[in-house]
Formats: sequence, structure tokens, C-alpha cells
Amino acid sequence: MTADNPFAACHVDPRAQPVPPKVSDVDAWLERLRRARPGVFFFMGPHGCGKTWHLASLQRAIRSQFPETPVRWLNADRTPFAKACHLLVTSPCKTWWFVDGLDRWSHWQRQLWCRLAKLRQGHVIGTTHDPIRGTVLARFSPSPEQLCQIVLRLVERADSRTSSVRHFSRELETSPCFAPAAQSFTTPADQPISPPRALILRLYHIHGGNYRQVFADLYDWWEAMQGHHPDARTLPASLLRAIRKTPAAMPLCFARRFT
Repeated sequence: MTADNPFAACHVDPRAQPVPPKVSDVDAWLERLRRARPGVFFFMGPHGCGKTWHLASLQRAIRSQFPETPVRWLNADRTPFAKACHLLVTSPCKTWWFVDGLDRWSHWQRQLWCRLAKLRQGHVIGTTHDPIRGTVLARFSPSPEQLCQIVLRLVERADSRTSSVRHFSRELETSPCFAPAAQSFTTPADQPISPPRALILRLYHIHGGNYRQVFADLYDWWEAMQGHHPDARTLPASLLRAIRKTPAAMPLCFARRFT
């Protein structure tokens, strides 16, 4: 069996995670939003620093604590403005709107849409890279220490998922009927692979603190460590730059090429 890649989209995407980690600030944000009048609230920060992740965590918290409250999610990059307006006028009043990328719309589009939502007594909570008209819930900035903690958490989760399969394989090994099949569960690929801290920090600086791009490179690095990239030319240039300066992170199949 091949271990699950901890940096796959199904684990990194905040909306794809079945049980996201607890965010300590969510309760304070919920209390602030509950007391506030309908309006526009947003998370602000540079690309890839966790705004969407926190927005999704806040949405999940509202769904769980206020199940009677209508909640909708929009991605301004993927939803045409005309469709967003149609969804707005056909949705129930007092809907809580979570808009990822509020600043993707033009100033007048954003003002019109948010004013319509406010007239329908709805809250608009979004993410933006630049200041817009509204109330700032939180400001985010990239941190190498935070990135290392997130990577560690993703690897630990992948290890816990793999360990459950190992437990199942040990049960199979006790039965002579399934002894041949059990061989496929005990390969070295089942062992957890954690990227060296030096590699994470180099990728952090190469991508200017963009977590999303770092995760994309770590996905390819993990695949290479599993032997799925036999040719170094298939890897991104940014990852190759980081690997050259981090010998401990070099896959064995590439060692001859870089020496």
C-alpha cells in the first residue's frame, strides 16, 4: 500500500477537511458577529497566509452552533458577478455570506452586492488582500514557524491514517488465509515521511511566504520520495532549487543527478 500524500488537496483545502483543527479565535469572532448589525467583515492579508482556511473554520463553526442560520459560500474567482447577484436575491433573508476573494470584484460591484446583502439583513464575511470598506475581523501575515507547525500537523494526520491501516494489516497477518495479501501492507512506503525543516524554510522564502505554493511543492517532493517522479525534470524549478541546498531532503533517485 502507498501512504496517503499529506499535502494533497483533500487535506490542505480548508473546505475539504471533514474535521478541521480548532481555531482559538473562532469563538471571539462568533461573539463579535452575533452582536454586530448586518454588514461587511473580512480577513485581510497577503496571498497564501491562511485567510481562506480561517474563513472556512468560521463557516463550519456557525453551521454547528447556529444550524437554523442560512449560510452560503462564494468564491469570487469562480463565481461570475451576475450569478452571485442571482444567488443573493433568491436566497433567504438573514443569510450569512462567506465570500473568498472579495477584492476580486470591482469596487462598484462589491459595493452594490454588499449593500444588497445588507438590505436583506445578511452578514458578509470575506477575505481580501487589500483594505476595503467594512470591518476587519483579523489581519494575517505569513510566519515560517506557523508554516512548520501546519506541515507537522498534516504529516501527523497522514501518519494516523496510515497507522490504522497498519493495525488492520497486523490483524490480517494473524490469519493464514490472508497471509499473502498482508504483504502489500507492510512496504517501506507505509512509513511516515516528514520534510526537513530546512526544506520548508527554503520553500517559504522562495515563495515569499505563500503557504499554498509551498504545499504544492511539498506535494511533489513527497511524491518524489515515494519514487513517483523518476526524473528530476518533472519537478517544479522552485522545488529543485530548494532540494539542491538541502541534501537531507534529496530523494535517492535524484542523488546521482545533483552530485
